[in-house]
Amino acid sequence: MKFLNILVSIIFILLLAVSLFFIYRFFYGESDDLVVVPNIINMDVYTAQENVRLVDLKVEVVSTTFSDKPANTVVKQYPEPGMEVKKNSIIKVVVSSGEKEVQQDIPNLVGKTLNQVISDPIINMFIKKHNLVLKTIYYPTLLVDDNQIMLQAPVAGFPKGKSINLLVSKKQNIDSIVNKEYKSLAEFLYNVNVDAILIDLNNTTTSQDRNIENIEVYNNSVIVNSDLNYSQIPSFRITNIYVKPTYTDEISFLEIVLEDFLGNRTILKQYYTGVFVCSFQVSYIGEAKIVIKIDGKKVSSYSLP
Repeated sequence: MKFLNILVSIIFILLLAVSLFFIYRFFYGESDDLVVVPNIINMDVYTAQENVRLVDLKVEVVSTTFSDKPANTVVKQYPEPGMEVKKNSIIKVVVSSGEKEVQQDIPNLVGKTLNQVISDPIINMFIKKHNLVLKTIYYPTLLVDDNQIMLQAPVAGFPKGKSINLLVSKKQNIDSIVNKEYKSLAEFLYNVNVDAILIDLNNTTTSQDRNIENIEVYNNSVIVNSDLNYSQIPSFRITNIYVKPTYTDEISFLEIVLEDFLGNRTILKQYYTGVFVCSFQVSYIGEAKIVIKIDGKKVSSYSLP
């Protein structure tokens, strides 16, 4: 029994030795087929390719990295110098892409006035250094003081182009808006692109089947005026709208139009930049859908429940 165990051990050792020999031959071949890997670090990658070709090797660039070496200089290699490899093997290298340009981020301008930005020496130095241009979009408002920067694009990092876009408040005189005559409520709501407008609607009659002259609606405020009685008017519904447009580096203008029994009307006008999400409640009559436009171009439409 002891002799049998010894015999099995000898056979196992022989099989292991043969396996290792064939593995070695597979990767490295005959001794005549082996070459020593030269040191190509700090060489220009094109020069390195020519040099290793003389010893029957090849170079493959696997990645680049920022470094203090000139661009296209080999900074890492594998196999390492001095190792023996089979002829026609590939030396994988990492090459330099040069020094990384350090760029200062755009300063945060939101909350400043346009005059403060123009007169700020540090901001002006940054703008002149990078040859940038300030572009302004004016937003009519009753809530924000005049000339305030409300949005900037890009909001962080460094501009891909040569401009910084600013959304700047333009304070409105409420008397010029309230006292101006409009033919209808819809015309007023569509044309007055100002925040914080108060719409005061008074419906005093409560007659069940009163004759109505016209129908207009804006969000949750409803005026019903037509020749139809209540039984002929489609059902009135309220739903919540959730909008998340595509990320933008620039200042974009979002517009949402509602289409229902009453016709078409704009229910949201909003500037935004970066990641923007808004939710609001909308009222509509009968079958309806919303159309979403960005910078005046229709991007999608959805039927409402």
